[in-house]
Amino acid sequence: MRTCVERSVMPKRLFIDYERCNGCEICALHCSFAKTGTFNPSLSRIHVIGWEEKGLYVPTVCLHCGDPPCLPACPEAAMSKDRGTEIVSI
Repeated sequence: MRTCVERSVMPKRLFIDYERCNGCEICALHCSFAKTGTFNPSLSRIHVIGWEEKGLYVPTVCLHCGDPPCLPACPEAAMSKDRGTEIVSI
């Protein structure tokens, strides 16, 4: 007889309402602090692409694609994909 409760681990998901994004990048600051302990948007897993003349901002996150086009595009080969977890790392 087992005394612990077994739970399946739910993957974390990030839902973004693009129509509400104003390009402030606070999400990137919080992400970088949570992941690295520093407020540095360049270390964030969220990046905001903006077209200021149109007032359009789109937060983007890594999709961990099956065949990521970013890997061969990196001129320094600084990116890799873990075969076991399918995670793309920089």
